[in-house]
Amino acid sequence: MANITRRLIADLILLISVVLLPWWLSAPIAIIFLFVFDSYYEILIAGLIIDSLYPHSFIIPRISIGFTFLAAVVFLASFPIKRNLKFY
Repeated sequence: MANITRRLIADLILLISVVLLPWWLSAPIAIIFLFVFDSYYEILIAGLIIDSLYPHSFIIPRISIGFTFLAAVVFLASFPIKRNLKFY
């Protein structure tokens, strides 16, 4: 039960950071939570929220799902990285 509570608190922190902070501060928070929790799929939801709030803020203009795509790539890349980390 404690793990669920920690994950809900992390989700709330991530949601607040996505809504209130700029994307370049929210992204490291999401990546940290990605490595703290196992299968932190909430990073994909955060990418969708960032794309919804800031539709044209991605590096390449006219791509409105850029952060969601980046979140998916980081999410999938985290599995082999986690396997090779000693502290995880």
